[in-house]
Amino acid sequence: EAKVTARDVFNETLLAMRNVSFRWMMFGFILFISAWGVSGVLGLYVYTFFWELSAPQILFVSLMLPFGSMGGYLFAKVYFAWLDKKNAMIFAGLAWMVIHSIPIFAYMLGLTPTVGTWGVAIFLAVTTVLGGIVVGQVIVGIGTAMADIADENELATGLRQEGVFFGASAFANKCSAGLGTLLAGRILEYLDWPSGSEVRSAADIPADVVFEMAFVSGPVVSLLVIPAVLCLRGYTLNRSRLAEIQAELRTRNAA
Repeated sequence: EAKVTARDVFNETLLAMRNVSFRWMMFGFILFISAWGVSGVLGLYVYTFFWELSAPQILFVSLMLPFGSMGGYLFAKVYFAWLDKKNAMIFAGLAWMVIHSIPIFAYMLGLTPTVGTWGVAIFLAVTTVLGGIVVGQVIVGIGTAMADIADENELATGLRQEGVFFGASAFANKCSAGLGTLLAGRILEYLDWPSGSEVRSAADIPADVVFEMAFVSGPVVSLLVIPAVLCLRGYTLNRSRLAEIQAELRTRNAA
């Protein structure tokens, strides 16, 4: 039995990267997950120092994300049938950008409940659920797009390479999540965020620094979705083209 070497994996990856849909999908995915990663890392700071939530309130808001994601997974089939995969991912990405920015803009307009109260915790929980729903659509879209790209790649090269595509997707997910953590750390350094055991509440940090951190974590970070969406536009497959590819594959395999 022939052994798979590191050279084989490298060559397979280079071959997969020739697929235009795959390249643009990966770039868009990395940018989107990086933005999501930054917001996730800074979220605890925002909840604690900007919204002044208590530990039970932070736990309550944080638990809403998986519920939202599950809701997104539940309605993904209907959603993608309605908009088609590419448009559905683009719309979901833009929706997350808006939803993620709403709390800070609402605060600036004086439309949010008083900080530190269960009212503002419930308000944040609602936006978290909505954000989880649309993030779920993007994640489902990326996963199913890999299978479609495998079909396209098989038609073009005779190789399906599902392992390479899904492996690269998982690797990009891990790398971009790490990149999000790195960016979050750099943001805190840029803002000269104070550290030490004496920093326990918003009263221990200048109000302007707290607001800048929350604003960057919200509206500014969400702007990363714009280049992510532009990358997703490079994804060339749609419902009709995929049907043509699969029909050609069935004909080839039956011959």
